Amino acid sequence: MTLKNRYPTLKDHGEAVEKKLTQKGYDAVYEGNGYFLVDGKSYLLQGRTVPMGGLPMQRTVLKPVKR
Repeated sequence: MTLKNRYPTLKDHGEAVEKKLTQKGYDAVYEGNGYFLVDGKSYLLQGRTVPMGGLPMQRTVLKPVKR
């Protein structure tokens, strides 16, 4: 997923992802330290910065984890 803004801290990034997922109709809760609970399943946020047209763009990947 790609968000409109870049987020300098994991907390800010996590809260933005939670808001986006909730807007899309998912039951999402940011638990802190990059961990999410989305529709009853645990995920870990992995942020990536990729160049797009010469500018860095922050991409968000939620990787399933067993906790």
